[in-house]
Amino acid sequence: MTIAILAFICMHDLRFHLISNRSLLLLSASLYITNGREIHLIYGLIALISLTILGIVLSIGGGDIKLVSVLLLFGDIAFSFSNYLLISMMVGIIHLLIHLFMNRTISGRLALAPAIAAPMFFSLALR
Repeated sequence: MTIAILAFICMHDLRFHLISNRSLLLLSASLYITNGREIHLIYGLIALISLTILGIVLSIGGGDIKLVSVLLLFGDIAFSFSNYLLISMMVGIIHLLIHLFMNRTISGRLALAPAIAAPMFFSLALR
């Protein structure tokens, strides 16, 4: 169920550039139940504060920041943080290249949910 919710969030972000609070609440509940009712409060707060500051500077959407915070608060990664970043960057680069090929420019809005959620897809699939 968690994978389906993540897929919905990614597809909705790709299509409308919007991540709804309802879908994030549903994802939070699903991750909380799936991962043994653990909450990683420190990681979530650090991400929320640092990404909010970074979001203001780089114009990152609030939904993307909340998605990262939810994944860090309730998610449990099956591999190292460096692998998480590697997968996220690879998906982000592929998405950027597709965006560049289709629009002939890098400017414009780019949905970040697929790059943010891809490592969690792999982590959930490894269980």
